[in-house]
Formats: sequence, C-alpha cells, structure tokens
Amino acid sequence: MNGLEYLIALRYHAVMIGIKYGIKTLAINYDPKVETLAKFVKIPCINFDEEKMIISTYYNITKKWLMQPLTFIIIL
Repeated sequence: MNGLEYLIALRYHAVMIGIKYGIKTLAINYDPKVETLAKFVKIPCINFDEEKMIISTYYNITKKWLMQPLTFIIIL
C-alpha cells in the first residue's frame, strides 16, 4: 500500500484497509454494511448498479478529486 493515493474498494474489509492506512477510498456499495461504513467515516460511496464499467468510475474520480491521472488500486 506504500505510495498508493486512491483505493476503489468493493469489499467491506478492503474499505477498512483504505481507511486504516489513510488512503482516499471510494467504496462501491454491494451490501448495506459497505454503505453504512462509508457514511460513518464520510467517504464517497456509489451503488454497484450505478457504475457498470471501471473506466467510468476512474473518470468520475479523476474529475471529482484531482483533475489529473491517479495512482490507485481496485480491490473487488
């Protein structure tokens, strides 16, 4: 996780890892517990059915957070 700027995480524990290490994390809600965690720690969360393609998610994150290329990992 060293040098990681952003994390896109689908699984609950992947979101937890991002939070623990202070990585800017985008939670993808597939289960209510992921959405609950995201709301609790005030991180962005999108519903799984809202974003069908990872490229679309990458574009939205880039536009929202940095307006430049990112260093991130996707954990599904």
